[in-house]
Amino acid sequence: MAFISRACSLRKGLISLFEWKDLNCNIYSISRKSYNVEVCGVLRHRKYFSIQADTNHNTQGNVEQIYYGTLSTQIRNIKLFSLVTSISSISVQPLLIQRVAESDSIATTIGVCAFVGFFAFVTPLLLHIVTKRYITHLYYDNDRKKYIAITYTLFLQKKKTEFTPDDVYVPDITGMFTTCLINKKPFFFDMRFFSDMGHYKKIMGYDKPIDFKLGTLESDKSPESIKK
Repeated sequence: MAFISRACSLRKGLISLFEWKDLNCNIYSISRKSYNVEVCGVLRHRKYFSIQADTNHNTQGNVEQIYYGTLSTQIRNIKLFSLVTSISSISVQPLLIQRVAESDSIATTIGVCAFVGFFAFVTPLLLHIVTKRYITHLYYDNDRKKYIAITYTLFLQKKKTEFTPDDVYVPDITGMFTTCLINKKPFFFDMRFFSDMGHYKKIMGYDKPIDFKLGTLESDKSPESIKK
């Protein structure tokens, strides 16, 4: 294992040293390119310490996660189940229609096709319409000063939406499953699951000064404006 690690380290420009103490693996990686220190826990009984040059991480910039939706796993599972059942229904539909057509009943054939088609096509679309605006993860890029929202597409692909607080509009009356509009598209997130409430206030515009001007009062009108 040490030989394989040494070979991989030499290929990437790293020098590695392994130390095993009481089932705890301490890995020290030293890079010749940079001296970024990073500490993270790999497993419950293991610790990982590294000084390494990760070019991919550097190109992504200083990005931190500031929000995680607790319903992300449930939404992913239910959409996955819906897609699997839809594919299964479509695959058995020719055989099912052939069996039903043998009964020489047009009404029965139409009813079975409508029933199978509803669960095969309509159900995934309805679930996507309801869950497409739910933000599963929210990141903040400190270098570009932009937020990155992650949502699920119809086929469970992660979709990124980059925006700034200027792209956010909070309507007076929000619709169902809508917290705000980002680039004129509705999105939903829960303020309770922000790791830093400062970002939530910044996104929603609560950090801006309040405008108490409710309109021009009659007493404030000048005589010239009244004569006009």
